[in-house]
Amino acid sequence: PHAGIAYLAAFLRKSGHFVQIMDMRLYPEYKDLKSKIEKFKPNFIGMNLISLGYINSYKLINRIKKEFNIPFIVGGPHPSILEEKILKECNADYVVISEGEFTLLELVEDKPLKDILGLCWRNSEGKIMKNSSRPYYNELDNLPFPAYELFEMNKFLVRRIPLVSSRGCP
Repeated sequence: PHAGIAYLAAFLRKSGHFVQIMDMRLYPEYKDLKSKIEKFKPNFIGMNLISLGYINSYKLINRIKKEFNIPFIVGGPHPSILEEKILKECNADYVVISEGEFTLLELVEDKPLKDILGLCWRNSEGKIMKNSSRPYYNELDNLPFPAYELFEMNKFLVRRIPLVSSRGCP
């Protein structure tokens, strides 16, 4: 299971938000994702985006945005270095830059967009805005344990969870 997604899910849950995860490595068909969105009816949809295969991710984001009027958030390595470019190239609504816990929480809790550190977004005129960076959070022991239970562990070939001892690119 993806450690970063598990950390974000745990952080949101600790703050009282209901979170579901769909690992598209297990369910690669769009119909499965569409069904999950229709059943869950989320207020936001988020996706980890990596550089490898980003074009396919853009296609998926655009398809979801075409069918659902739900704000779309992207984060991860690719968005953290190409935040404005992503908003120019696909229909995502928000880019969370670098560490996502606090930025994501403030976004889903409706803090004014201009006040959320580490966020890139479009204003009402469609202009891309990039807020100041969020300082790194050094108290990693204060974060909740990753919510690996939200993943369908019984469907993984190897049933181990990743141990994350620091942040950044391994």
